[in-house]
Amino acid sequence: MNKILNLFIEVGPILHEKFYSGIPNVVVHLISELSKVKDIQLKFFHENTVISNQVVLEAVRTRRSTEFRKAEAKGSLTEGTLSDILKQSKVTNAAVFTNVRHGLPRMFDYELQIVYDLTPLVTPQYHHPDTVKFYGNTYKHEYEIADKLFCISDATKKDVELYLPNVKKDKISYSLLAGEKVSSEIETFYNEFAATLNVEPYVLVLGTIEPRKNLSIIFELFNKKPSILAEYKWVFCGKDGWLLNFKDLIDTLNDDCSAYLNNIVRLNYIEEFEKIALLRKAEFMIFPSLYEGFGLPVLEALKEGCPVVSSFSSSIPEAGGDVASYFDPTDVGSLNEAILSMQKEIAQNHAELKEKCIIHSKQYSWNAFAMDLIGEVKKEALPNA
Repeated sequence: MNKILNLFIEVGPILHEKFYSGIPNVVVHLISELSKVKDIQLKFFHENTVISNQVVLEAVRTRRSTEFRKAEAKGSLTEGTLSDILKQSKVTNAAVFTNVRHGLPRMFDYELQIVYDLTPLVTPQYHHPDTVKFYGNTYKHEYEIADKLFCISDATKKDVELYLPNVKKDKISYSLLAGEKVSSEIETFYNEFAATLNVEPYVLVLGTIEPRKNLSIIFELFNKKPSILAEYKWVFCGKDGWLLNFKDLIDTLNDDCSAYLNNIVRLNYIEEFEKIALLRKAEFMIFPSLYEGFGLPVLEALKEGCPVVSSFSSSIPEAGGDVASYFDPTDVGSLNEAILSMQKEIAQNHAELKEKCIIHSKQYSWNAFAMDLIGEVKKEALPNA
């Protein structure tokens, strides 16, 4: 075969999501980095349809899925049928599946599947039974089809080896994600108002409102130690998920907390510059999740110089390293001790701690993640190149 490589990226996560966070965020950064690689021809698809390069790259640049809706209205969203284009191709065609295959059969010369986590298998109690069944079947079918499973952490790689024993270990690899890149527009906007932004001390809690994110342990701490509610504003930032809503958490508070309810602030989805401002001004962030494929919010916080109190669970220490203050996510006493430890560090030298966080985050990069991924593809799709 010709040594030219067509690399097809499945863009379902950014095609359908209104806002880019989580998996869509990974896809955006991956495309942004791979678009700089000169010896591959980047193409995009969803199901059996090839999506316009121009439209995808504009959506990546603006971080808005509205670009797809605009193109669809103009009739310029698609470039043809994937199966027909592959039949006519005379070069090597590789694919990166950025989430699920959407029922697509094996079609490419080489196929790599990104694996974020095995949450429905590892923590089925936090999912609807239909979700557990769907993803259980999806994992077993799709992951056996792929030539390579590319995990986003060593912990996720080990979960795949443990929970999917039929997958050969030599086709599983991993590379770590990175913190959010701050665009020059956001940086300029932030710098213009940051100097005048005077806020009272607050703790930031990032995470979707769902049981796996374990926000209930923070409310358990409020009940055991109501005085901590008086020390800070507590800003909870994350969209609604499933099996739980924020009112359920508020309803668990006892009468001793009632005097401080105004110190609990709930935000839903926020724009990128708002998240950055929140991270940079917070005293510290708490990330109590029971299970993560990587724990990207931890790294995003550290990148902005925000100290982190985090659960010592699954892949999260791979993101937080030795700069986060960890706790047992099942033990409210352990959470309290981690907060006290963090408060002590902040009191001793807040500026030094913030700098430590930023330095740690620089070990991770989206370019390194993308180069590790394309390296796996080239190694096996073009072994003699």
